[in-house]
Amino acid sequence: MKGNKKGQALIEFILILPIIILLLLAMMDIGKIFLTQSQLENDVENCLVTITADEKTLEEIKSIFKQQQIEVELLENQTTNFLTIQAKREINFITPLFNQILKNYQVQVKRVIPYE
Repeated sequence: MKGNKKGQALIEFILILPIIILLLLAMMDIGKIFLTQSQLENDVENCLVTITADEKTLEEIKSIFKQQQIEVELLENQTTNFLTIQAKREINFITPLFNQILKNYQVQVKRVIPYE
């Protein structure tokens, strides 16, 4: 009878193991999202400090972000003196399920700064 209980525990473990592995990978991917967003926010803030230190043209602003390897979209509002900076970074997931569901997932950071 002891052999049957050991075999039963092994079968249960084998059935649960893929679920546990998927949960661990999913937690790592969620952490990767938060880490990437935090890094992107820090990179954008560092670029904004450089931009606001002295007057820059739109082309100079784009080159600063390009040096930091940040994909940026600059939206100049004609009615106000503000510039909207929208930075994006793509994430590749580890979890197979996330890769199928969230293809080309991008973390976005948006900042609005005064611009003349």
